[in-house]
Amino acid sequence: MSSLTPAVDNSTRYEVWGFLFGPRSGPRRLNVRVSDSDDIRISGTQYLFAPDVEISTTRVEVGMRLYVVFFDLGRHETERENASYVFVRVRPTHLTPVDIRTEDDLQDIIHVLLVVSAQIGYTLPGGWNFHESSQCLKYSIVSYFM
Repeated sequence: MSSLTPAVDNSTRYEVWGFLFGPRSGPRRLNVRVSDSDDIRISGTQYLFAPDVEISTTRVEVGMRLYVVFFDLGRHETERENASYVFVRVRPTHLTPVDIRTEDDLQDIIHVLLVVSAQIGYTLPGGWNFHESSQCLKYSIVSYFM
Protein backbone atom coordinates (compact mmCIF):
# COMPACT_ATOMS: atom_id res chain seq x y z
CA MET A 1 0.00 0.00 0.00
CA SER A 2 1.17 3.52 -0.69
CA SER A 3 -0.17 6.89 0.23
CA LEU A 4 0.38 10.61 0.58
CA THR A 5 -1.09 10.97 4.07
CA PRO A 6 1.07 11.43 7.17
CA ALA A 7 3.14 8.40 8.03
CA VAL A 8 2.84 6.40 11.20
CA ASP A 9 5.52 6.69 13.89
CA ASN A 10 7.17 3.35 13.14
CA SER A 11 8.20 4.39 9.62
CA THR A 12 11.70 5.02 8.31
CA ARG A 13 12.36 8.31 6.50
CA TYR A 14 14.33 8.51 3.27
CA GLU A 15 15.25 11.47 1.11
CA VAL A 16 15.62 10.36 -2.50
CA TRP A 17 15.43 11.65 -6.04
CA GLY A 18 12.12 10.76 -7.65
CA PHE A 19 10.66 11.86 -10.96
CA LEU A 20 7.58 13.98 -11.67
CA PHE A 21 6.00 13.34 -15.07
CA GLY A 22 3.42 15.94 -16.03
CA PRO A 23 3.08 19.56 -17.11
CA ARG A 24 6.34 20.38 -15.25
CA SER A 25 8.31 17.15 -15.65
CA GLY A 26 11.66 16.56 -14.07
CA PRO A 27 13.58 15.13 -11.12
CA ARG A 28 12.26 16.01 -7.66
CA ARG A 29 13.82 15.60 -4.22
CA LEU A 30 11.25 13.65 -2.18
CA ASN A 31 10.80 12.82 1.48
CA VAL A 32 9.56 9.23 1.52
CA ARG A 33 8.55 7.16 4.53
CA VAL A 34 8.31 3.38 4.58
CA SER A 35 6.55 1.61 7.44
CA ASP A 36 7.24 -1.91 8.72
CA SER A 37 4.13 -3.04 6.82
CA ASP A 38 5.60 -1.78 3.49
CA ASP A 39 3.32 1.25 3.38
CA ILE A 40 5.08 3.94 1.32
CA ARG A 41 4.20 7.61 1.83
CA ILE A 42 5.41 10.91 0.40
CA SER A 43 5.57 14.05 2.55
CA GLY A 44 5.12 17.57 1.21
CA THR A 45 3.01 16.82 -1.85
CA GLN A 46 1.50 20.30 -2.13
CA TYR A 47 4.00 21.03 -4.90
CA LEU A 48 3.38 17.75 -6.73
CA PHE A 49 -0.40 17.58 -7.10
CA ALA A 50 -3.33 19.97 -7.26
CA PRO A 51 -5.05 20.59 -3.90
CA ASP A 52 -8.06 18.49 -2.87
CA VAL A 53 -7.39 15.49 -5.09
CA GLU A 54 -7.49 11.81 -4.27
CA ILE A 55 -4.16 10.18 -5.06
CA SER A 56 -3.97 6.60 -6.33
CA THR A 57 -0.88 4.41 -6.32
CA THR A 58 0.35 1.36 -8.12
CA ARG A 59 3.55 -0.65 -8.25
CA VAL A 60 5.11 -1.70 -11.54
CA GLU A 61 8.16 -3.90 -12.02
CA VAL A 62 10.44 -3.35 -15.01
CA GLY A 63 13.06 -6.07 -15.24
CA MET A 64 14.57 -6.24 -11.77
CA ARG A 65 13.53 -2.67 -10.87
CA LEU A 66 10.35 -1.77 -8.98
CA TYR A 67 8.62 1.61 -9.21
CA VAL A 68 5.84 3.01 -7.05
CA VAL A 69 3.69 5.52 -8.96
CA PHE A 70 1.52 8.15 -7.26
CA PHE A 71 -1.09 9.84 -9.48
CA ASP A 72 -4.42 11.67 -9.48
CA LEU A 73 -6.83 9.12 -10.97
CA GLY A 74 -9.47 11.76 -11.74
CA ARG A 75 -7.13 13.84 -13.88
CA HIS A 76 -5.58 10.68 -15.29
CA GLU A 77 -9.01 9.74 -16.68
CA THR A 78 -10.41 13.16 -17.64
CA GLU A 79 -7.67 15.82 -17.93
CA ARG A 80 -4.53 14.05 -19.07
CA GLU A 81 -2.89 17.32 -20.08
CA ASN A 82 -2.99 18.34 -16.39
CA ALA A 83 -2.25 14.92 -14.88
CA SER A 84 0.89 14.36 -12.83
CA TYR A 85 2.66 11.12 -11.97
CA VAL A 86 5.30 10.83 -9.28
CA PHE A 87 7.71 7.91 -9.59
CA VAL A 88 9.67 6.47 -6.68
CA ARG A 89 12.09 3.62 -7.35
CA VAL A 90 12.35 1.04 -4.57
CA ARG A 91 14.33 -2.13 -3.95
CA PRO A 92 11.98 -5.06 -4.60
CA THR A 93 13.08 -7.01 -1.52
CA HIS A 94 12.57 -4.46 1.25
CA LEU A 95 10.88 -1.55 -0.58
CA THR A 96 13.76 0.71 0.40
CA PRO A 97 13.60 3.84 -1.81
CA VAL A 98 16.61 4.51 -4.03
CA ASP A 99 17.46 7.52 -6.19
CA ILE A 100 16.02 7.66 -9.68
CA ARG A 101 18.71 8.62 -12.16
CA THR A 102 16.84 10.24 -15.02
CA GLU A 103 19.45 9.32 -17.62
CA ASP A 104 19.18 5.64 -16.65
CA ASP A 105 15.52 5.37 -15.64
CA LEU A 106 13.64 7.47 -18.23
CA GLN A 107 12.91 4.48 -20.49
CA ASP A 108 11.61 2.57 -17.45
CA ILE A 109 9.42 5.55 -16.51
CA ILE A 110 7.89 5.60 -20.00
CA HIS A 111 7.36 1.83 -19.79
CA VAL A 112 5.66 2.21 -16.40
CA LEU A 113 3.36 4.90 -17.85
CA LEU A 114 2.36 2.45 -20.58
CA VAL A 115 1.63 -0.27 -18.02
CA VAL A 116 -0.46 2.12 -15.89
CA SER A 117 -2.33 3.15 -19.04
CA ALA A 118 -3.08 -0.46 -19.90
CA GLN A 119 -4.23 -1.26 -16.36
CA ILE A 120 -6.70 1.61 -16.40
CA GLY A 121 -7.59 1.11 -20.06
CA TYR A 122 -7.62 4.43 -21.83
CA THR A 123 -6.10 5.99 -24.91
CA LEU A 124 -2.79 7.72 -24.28
CA PRO A 125 -2.07 11.42 -24.89
CA GLY A 126 -1.88 12.20 -28.59
CA GLY A 127 -4.57 9.61 -29.32
CA TRP A 128 -2.30 6.56 -29.34
CA ASN A 129 -3.76 3.31 -28.13
CA PHE A 130 -1.67 1.14 -25.80
CA HIS A 131 -1.52 -1.63 -28.40
CA GLU A 132 0.22 0.57 -31.01
CA SER A 133 3.96 0.16 -31.49
CA SER A 134 6.10 1.12 -28.50
CA GLN A 135 8.25 3.48 -30.58
CA CYS A 136 5.17 5.49 -31.56
CA LEU A 137 4.02 5.49 -27.95
CA LYS A 138 7.37 6.80 -26.74
CA TYR A 139 7.23 9.58 -29.32
CA SER A 140 3.64 10.39 -28.39
CA ILE A 141 4.32 10.59 -24.65
CA VAL A 142 7.59 12.50 -24.95
CA SER A 143 6.21 15.00 -27.49
CA TYR A 144 3.08 15.47 -25.38
CA PHE A 145 5.06 16.68 -22.38
CA MET A 146 7.54 18.89 -24.31
